[in-house]
Amino acid sequence: MVAPSLLETLPTGDYEPAATLVELAERSDRVAKGTIVDVEEGWRFGDGPDDPDSKRMVELIVESGELDGPLHVVWPYVHGYEIDVIRASMPIGAPVVLYLSDFREVAGEPGWYHLGPDDEHTHWALTTPQGIILADSEAGVAVLGDPSAPFADAPPLDADFDLWLGAVSSVPSDG
Repeated sequence: MVAPSLLETLPTGDYEPAATLVELAERSDRVAKGTIVDVEEGWRFGDGPDDPDSKRMVELIVESGELDGPLHVVWPYVHGYEIDVIRASMPIGAPVVLYLSDFREVAGEPGWYHLGPDDEHTHWALTTPQGIILADSEAGVAVLGDPSAPFADAPPLDADFDLWLGAVSSVPSDG
């Protein structure tokens, strides 16, 4: 069974896209550059595992070199896949830039429950689907979480990932 890839699992709901990287950073609690190192069991929401519309949240583990250890990013994933199959579909080792919000702001909504260890670390969620810029391991270019909403202050979509890192480095961040 082949699981969906990382970006195929992003939600497609309505959101207000940011016009620039700077605007997205201003909306975010943290901007981080790092490397995807693992994926772990996480959260589930909906009406339970027998609900065909229920969703699963896994924790994408990103090593960013920050003092508080790896980032645990709550990531949506379709129900029905074991964690080993999900892990095999993830781009482990890929460089990534994340625009994040503290998940406690989101988790106050009804229907969420945690499957993993209790509050060992802060959980993060993408500020919007635009909040991930992933390095394509084969082509070396940036892949956006929402390519239909490009940023006015960013390199072209087919630009080398290092150019994107330079653009992100110029964005104000407290993370």
